[in-house]
Amino acid sequence: MIGCLVLAYNEENYIEEILTEISDTFDKIIVVNDASTDKTADKIKNLDLNNISLISNDKNFGAGRSLEIGVKNFLDSELDYLVKIDGDKQFKIEDINKLVQLSNKDY
Repeated sequence: MIGCLVLAYNEENYIEEILTEISDTFDKIIVVNDASTDKTADKIKNLDLNNISLISNDKNFGAGRSLEIGVKNFLDSELDYLVKIDGDKQFKIEDINKLVQLSNKDY
């Protein structure tokens, strides 16, 4: 099984679109909301997607610590592979799909 880790900080303008776009690609999507001060968390909570696991940091830890939190969650899960992206939609869906295809080759 393959999962996606999405780091999000003040991504209310992009988070719904990216999560909806990748939801069918991954078995589980782990979103680490790094204490966003905008409506990022609300937008994630209001999505009707069953494969999202939202982790909300109590304070802003930064990308490094948020990555660590997300990877720990992955290691505690049943997932075999993890693709990490950011919530600002900077990663192209074609590139994400290429990484997923590599997981099917059992690398």
